[in-house]
Amino acid sequence: MVDAKELCSEWQSLLEHFRPVFTLGGWTRFAQWITGTVLCSEEHTITQILTGLGLEDQWRNVEHFAEYGSWDREAIERQLMRLVEQEHPTRWGRYHAVAIDDTKEHRTSADVWGTCTFHESGARSPNRATTVRAHNWVVMGDLAPGKPWTYMPTASPQNHAQWDVPWQRGRAYIYGKIRTFRYKCLRCCWAVGGPEQIMFAFVFEVPGYDKLWATITSASDLSASQTLSANAGRFRQEDGFRDHKQRLGMEECRAWTKEPVLRTFQVQMTALTLLRLMQFRLSRQFGEAWCPTPPWNLRKRHVSILDLRRLFWKHRSRFSQVMSAVDNLKKPPQTQYHSGQPTSRAA
Repeated sequence: MVDAKELCSEWQSLLEHFRPVFTLGGWTRFAQWITGTVLCSEEHTITQILTGLGLEDQWRNVEHFAEYGSWDREAIERQLMRLVEQEHPTRWGRYHAVAIDDTKEHRTSADVWGTCTFHESGARSPNRATTVRAHNWVVMGDLAPGKPWTYMPTASPQNHAQWDVPWQRGRAYIYGKIRTFRYKCLRCCWAVGGPEQIMFAFVFEVPGYDKLWATITSASDLSASQTLSANAGRFRQEDGFRDHKQRLGMEECRAWTKEPVLRTFQVQMTALTLLRLMQFRLSRQFGEAWCPTPPWNLRKRHVSILDLRRLFWKHRSRFSQVMSAVDNLKKPPQTQYHSGQPTSRAA
């Protein structure tokens, strides 16, 4: 069983990696914001986040930090990438497994910064609007090792019906079972890769799916089965988008201006990654015993974001004490520099 002290210590050690990219006060607000995002069981606004931590008196400070505080988004991203590489490097053979995709965050007002209108293809119900206003976020994320997935942009240089290559057959492990599939493979060049980069375009026909899967890759040493497995693995990012929206409040942001909108999204994504890194740490220390299979779902094999948040909720009071202690950190004394000349003061 994971005790509160050990859990808080591990969480703090992850947050410490971001200290170099903030001022002392900025890192304190950042740590409180991320921790509150994980612990918040209601709407993920700054008010509710601080209420869950028992830091209601810091509301004005965190609101000011979200709008005007020193914040380097690229530095935070680089630090997060270094942390993932240090804690749980994602390698599949000689490849670094990365997935890139976009997702929409619905907003209702035209006055919110950065929103655009989109046609909602999933609006099957007559009560849902066919055109929505939303932020369109493009997100890149690593895919954990142990699963044969790598990043490949899904595009096709021309209609596969025009390819002068035969259909072939293969077998691959896709979505929990071995499936037999048909595929075509075309050796070609792609404008994005340049005239000297040889690319391999695949079209897959998978039983049980109405649409063909199209993938283009420069990985010449991957078989069709490996490429299809990697393409299927990319859809784990869709699960991440679901967790981001349902568990960490992507669509509950109430910010209107640019900086709070961008910073809120980055805090939520960082919280999602840190929760997964906590999962890997706990699994290395305690095995699977720290998150036993629930009796009502004996087929469950994977730890979810909700499982991790429930673990944090059990020790909410301890986290609240830690974040209060972090808020009481004092700035280090400033070094006094003297030029050797007496300083005159105005009366």
